[in-house]
Amino acid sequence: MQGIGAFSIFVFQTVSGKKLDWFFNDVLSTNKTIDLRLTGIKHTGFNYQLKVTNKVGFKTPFEINGLQNGKIITTTKSEGIDGIGKINIQCESCDHFEIDTYHNIPDIDRRNNSIRTKGLFKTVHPVAVRLLPKFGTEKFTNIHIMPTVGWNEYNNWMAGLTLYNKFLPVKKIEYSLTTFYGFGDQQIAGTGNLCYNLFNRKGAFDFIGFKLGARRFAYLNDLTREGLTQFRDVTFHYNRLEPS
Repeated sequence: MQGIGAFSIFVFQTVSGKKLDWFFNDVLSTNKTIDLRLTGIKHTGFNYQLKVTNKVGFKTPFEINGLQNGKIITTTKSEGIDGIGKINIQCESCDHFEIDTYHNIPDIDRRNNSIRTKGLFKTVHPVAVRLLPKFGTEKFTNIHIMPTVGWNEYNNWMAGLTLYNKFLPVKKIEYSLTTFYGFGDQQIAGTGNLCYNLFNRKGAFDFIGFKLGARRFAYLNDLTREGLTQFRDVTFHYNRLEPS
């Protein structure tokens, strides 16, 4: 690679005492990313077996930290795995395990780096409801809320609430739901979007997204006949489903 010669690489490896081919040949010289995941856990007593999935094409060293109440009480190091591997750890009081707690490696998605030792859905993070998006909250399943106001000629003024989880980094499943109450027609209106995103690091496209959208609004005010001489004001609404 440009800028770093063989002698410099030799110096780095001599000082660190480690083989750094993965760093110079893959991380620095290509657009490959690091994405390690904790995808399973088994235990017998205090002996845990963790299933680690490496989503990229090269081995990178990493460490798994055992934590109790947010504090690291044990650390296990690995020289790297290809594909899917298993790491055995003994810990008496750990309540969850986490890959690279101190963020020493540039993992592209840290939302899948931890797993609990007990309970259902061990890889699902606790839910946090926030008024505004916030960086550094990958340890939570974030639901953002936002008061929303709208207007059109047929619904008139509308007030509602938006629920969404769209924020950086891009997630595999993203959604946005806005529900309005129309003060003109006194009915519910709104929009919704559901996105399923695929990250393909080996194909022609790095990113493929599928989207399903829904909308409901008023579009016409008119008169409808009731009897021979009586008429009533009616507001017509459309319901639309839009795949893309």
